[in-house]
Amino acid sequence: MAMPDKIEDVNAEQLISIVETDPFVTVFFYDESKISSKALEHMEDIDDETDAFSIRFLRINDAELAEDYSLPRIPCLVFFRREIPIVYAGDMNDENEMLEWLIKNQSSADDDDVLESANEEQLEIMVENVDNLMIYFYDNTRLSTKILDVMETIDDDCDSMDVVFVAVKDKALAAKYNVDEFPTLMFFENQIPSV
Repeated sequence: MAMPDKIEDVNAEQLISIVETDPFVTVFFYDESKISSKALEHMEDIDDETDAFSIRFLRINDAELAEDYSLPRIPCLVFFRREIPIVYAGDMNDENEMLEWLIKNQSSADDDDVLESANEEQLEIMVENVDNLMIYFYDNTRLSTKILDVMETIDDDCDSMDVVFVAVKDKALAAKYNVDEFPTLMFFENQIPSV
């Protein structure tokens, strides 16, 4: 059972079962080294943010299983998409980079051309941690809906260009970003917005 504010520790049998049944799982492979201990602290620091995106986050101390997955090193952060491991190649001490990588993998994980909706907590985390973020603010008008349909067709292109693209339909949330006309497209590059 998962502990509050802690990444769930699993054994090999549990992990294999979860990876086989859940389409998207993030796993931190670690050992007893100081490097793993420090990296685990960083993982725990971003765990609350990953919860906001419904990212299932597990950890395992199993060198044999890590070898079975041909992981290049321990510690190692791995995102499983339909049982296929995607290994994080960045700095294990850079919480923002790891969180951005996880958000990008989660948001690009589905096969549908559907623009992900973001709530206030998710949007705040993305603005602070994602280098390239596009937000489509919209309302219930016919124009907004038609443009949303078009935006959904370019979502995969944005993924391939390392841009996270989300939609927001909340007028109060839009107002926090000084958006009062709909539809509006806003791009954040390194936390700096442009409309």
